[in-house]
Amino acid sequence: MLVGITIPTEDYHLKAASIRYLAITLFASTLASAGVVFNNGSPNQTSGWEMTSYLVGDDFTFASRTTFNDIRFWSYEPTGSTAYQGFIVWTINYDNSGLPSGPTFLTGAGTTAKRTDLGAMTGAWTGYELFQEDLPIAPLTLDAGTYFLVLHNGDINFHTPESFYWGTTDNNGTYHSANFNWSATPMPGPWVSSSLSAPVGEAQMAFELIYATPEPGTWFLVGTGTAALIARRRARRLNSAS
Repeated sequence: MLVGITIPTEDYHLKAASIRYLAITLFASTLASAGVVFNNGSPNQTSGWEMTSYLVGDDFTFASRTTFNDIRFWSYEPTGSTAYQGFIVWTINYDNSGLPSGPTFLTGAGTTAKRTDLGAMTGAWTGYELFQEDLPIAPLTLDAGTYFLVLHNGDINFHTPESFYWGTTDNNGTYHSANFNWSATPMPGPWVSSSLSAPVGEAQMAFELIYATPEPGTWFLVGTGTAALIARRRARRLNSAS
């Protein structure tokens, strides 16, 4: 967090100190301690679900009340493509006997992803790039229980394949992932179990839920910097008056 401070324009030295302080604070505020509160696994680069033509979901369980503010997953897309639609629609669905609940979900939104290109893929995915996708969200607190994270690339009503894949991870023994059957009418269902990797029906999606907080040093810097500026201003005013 950057704290704004009003500085008299005639006070050159104080203004210079303030600029230095604000620059340091801005740098420090970019540092964050990120804690993974749920880890479903990293991408194994074996398979993936096309998440423009489908809604894709996988489960997660919290043992106690938990807060997170970042949804991280990994995507595969052709090098140089425009497969990413500019935002990711995400929902947190209740667990419905091993499948996401629907159409009612707990919460969700469309969020612009912070994308990190991790480089070219090989093997069956030659010609594709691996991306780390982070969805920064307002802090969300869930009670203990099992839920489903559901993702879609772009507008929820757009389901033309764009070769944008949510990567899988190794089987971790939890519920298999699920995809949304667009062909069924009326919408929205049904959900169907995935069968992307052995054993059939046990495909898992790669994702993490993260809670990131500013470093304690950032808050200390903000507090001490503000106090120092106020003290210096008072001292200069006293010297001017005497």
